[in-house]
Amino acid sequence: PDEANKVFDKLAADYKDAPEAKDVVFVQASSLLELGQKEKALEVFKRMLDNERSFSPQQFLRAAKYLYEAKDFETALKFFQKARANAQAREVWEPATLGVGQCSFETGNAAEAAKAIEELMAKYPTSAYTVEACFASAKAYADIGSKLTDEKAKILEFNKAVKAMNRARQVIRDPEQ
Repeated sequence: PDEANKVFDKLAADYKDAPEAKDVVFVQASSLLELGQKEKALEVFKRMLDNERSFSPQQFLRAAKYLYEAKDFETALKFFQKARANAQAREVWEPATLGVGQCSFETGNAAEAAKAIEELMAKYPTSAYTVEACFASAKAYADIGSKLTDEKAKILEFNKAVKAMNRARQVIRDPEQ
């Protein structure tokens, strides 16, 4: 990996204007993750944050998905937010917004998770991510409700969770879901 990193760095430096040079960071980081070198991979991914103008929303989304799968939710959240903030295309904005919701929940911010998912479902009510979004919002609302002491407020949050699950049931086609 150390020798490969040197080659990656040299390629990125020698051909910094080439479109492929931007992918070097992603390939390098994802390779390090696959080798179990999470800390080194994070350092490489963070280079994207240091020079974010050089990377497209699609590249931030790809990196965010990789970080999410690696269960580094805090860093993935930053990448999903960058992808979402600069996305012009629906195919980037939708999964990035879902990712913001999922990572927000995983990092303990259920209210922010619910907010992101609500925004996604309001903007694209028939999203391809409806089932995942409904599951994520149901978990967020249930978590919010479980921490409330006011019974009426608690019931309202749990009702939102039930409503989200019912919405998912309406569009589920796969019996495993």
